Amino acid sequence: MKIADAITYCLQYHKINSRPNTLANYKFLLGKLGKVYSDRGIDSISTERIIAFLANLTEGRKQNTKWSKDTTLSAFFNLIINPLQPEMKTPCLSPAAKALFHKPKTTHWIIFYKDTIDEVIFRTLNSRNRLILELMARGGMRISEVLGLKPTDIDGQKHFCSILLKVAGNRRLLI
Repeated sequence: MKIADAITYCLQYHKINSRPNTLANYKFLLGKLGKVYSDRGIDSISTERIIAFLANLTEGRKQNTKWSKDTTLSAFFNLIINPLQPEMKTPCLSPAAKALFHKPKTTHWIIFYKDTIDEVIFRTLNSRNRLILELMARGGMRISEVLGLKPTDIDGQKHFCSILLKVAGNRRLLI
């Protein structure tokens, strides 16, 4: 089976069975694969060629993108090889490919307890810094919102701040 026929089969399968974003991902990746290897037989694609293709495609990208493209390409070969040529091995499964396109380690955010935040605010001597910390911790404001406050945004009589949010359109949020 040629790569072009395998790509057509895979895309037809995903049009029926997958969500639009999955289909778009396969169209992008298999389109690039088809430009390079469309006239070749699926059994003539070596592991080295797959690694070179993925390395070229994902050069300068984050590790998560590299892993995602490798996983998608592995799924493509599994879809084609398992039912049609079960004796053939998937060219994506190699120690070199695993090392280059491994899943990135997730970073866990450090979450501070409320008592720790209260202590930091209480120990802050500078009134400006203390107010910034209070607005962020108690009001849920981002640092950019706090630093963007103007004296006209604060109404001391009614005890609220009026902030213009530009991200969600021009609407005002009362704090």
